[in-house]
Amino acid sequence: MADIMKRDESLNYRFIILVLVAMLSQVMLQITDSTMFKISDDFVFLLLLIDSLVAVKKKRIEIGFDRITLVAVSVLCFSYIFSVVLALLNGNQIMVIVLQLRQYKYVFVFLILLYYHGDRVFYQMYNIVRIIGYISVPVSIIQRFSSSNPSGDIVTGLYGYGTSGIMSLFLLIIFFSELCQRLAQGKRIFGWYFLFFVPLGLNETKIVFVMIPIMFVITLWMTKKFTLTNVLFMVFSAAILLYGTSFMYRQVYHREVSEIFSREYLTEYMTEVNSEDIGRYNKTMIAYDIIDRSPLTRTFGYGIGAGFSGQLTGAFGIVSEKYYARNLFGGTRPQLFNTLIDSGVAGVAAQLLFIVLMTVKIVYFSGAYSLKHYVAIFSLLTLFTGIFYQDVMTTPNLAFFIFTSIYLVCIKAPGTEREFS
Repeated sequence: MADIMKRDESLNYRFIILVLVAMLSQVMLQITDSTMFKISDDFVFLLLLIDSLVAVKKKRIEIGFDRITLVAVSVLCFSYIFSVVLALLNGNQIMVIVLQLRQYKYVFVFLILLYYHGDRVFYQMYNIVRIIGYISVPVSIIQRFSSSNPSGDIVTGLYGYGTSGIMSLFLLIIFFSELCQRLAQGKRIFGWYFLFFVPLGLNETKIVFVMIPIMFVITLWMTKKFTLTNVLFMVFSAAILLYGTSFMYRQVYHREVSEIFSREYLTEYMTEVNSEDIGRYNKTMIAYDIIDRSPLTRTFGYGIGAGFSGQLTGAFGIVSEKYYARNLFGGTRPQLFNTLIDSGVAGVAAQLLFIVLMTVKIVYFSGAYSLKHYVAIFSLLTLFTGIFYQDVMTTPNLAFFIFTSIYLVCIKAPGTEREFS
């Protein structure tokens, strides 16, 4: 047993390197503007992937998924494999296909987790992510009040340039996972993690005001605290948090939160067209219009990489090359935009099926819940939200955290509970 634990410790340290690189490469890129940080997580990912596959084969480690997880992962992976074949048939350059697949690499992080797995791996990753969240609180305050830029987009904490929405999603996952844990264990609810609402109030991310009520309801349901007393307490707590966040929003941006839910604002927000960006709804409709050329393209898109536009490499997919505009292929893109172009309606269906099956697996077939289950559930919710809100599957730090959290709950290995408990 001592030899096993010693081996596991060495594995943990190697995996921690990937966690740190995946989580911090974006902010290091923002600080240094060095190309090295664009590929650093690719390099570490590749090394650990090779190490994992060789070790699993050499040591004949019996690792696997249950049937539901196997179906979910197989459907998602097959959609990418099929998309690669389609991309080649449609004339996409091999380099473009590889560059686009590189952005989706964390979908395949389960191949690394076949060897690097266990509760200890999860908790070490989670603690690093939580520390980054706490440090992001003062960093966000400095970013907001040291700049004359009126936009909340500059408030990104330690998550990298242009990631104000990503930071909000990260902090919401951590906050509500912590809340679930405390409720389930009967611990005191209030703690330092409530500080996460400071950057959430400073970065002007509209999705926060939609996600908070939904996550509160899920919290009560998962912790089986759906009593009248708890519901009233949570409604009261949510009201205070929303009021506090709204107060900061009003003080910083000199307008009411209620304005962002007005019909006029939402219409402009979703359908705006200007030189910098196009609204999410319009982008999605444009993507569908691009693939709506034949039943084949409508169903399967143009193949992986078709919508790729590489500012550094100068490489473009067959769709982005033809339709490229900075305000269309730049700015904030919902995952739906990317998936429709690359994989069509079938690709969107594969992602939704993955989310549904993994949710069923974790919620109904995981036994007693623990912190990692709460993180996985809120990660799946974030993945679903990203389909319509943000391209989370191609955002390195968030994609790594989401998929690693989900897979670590579902990987089954003989002796795992004994080794890592």
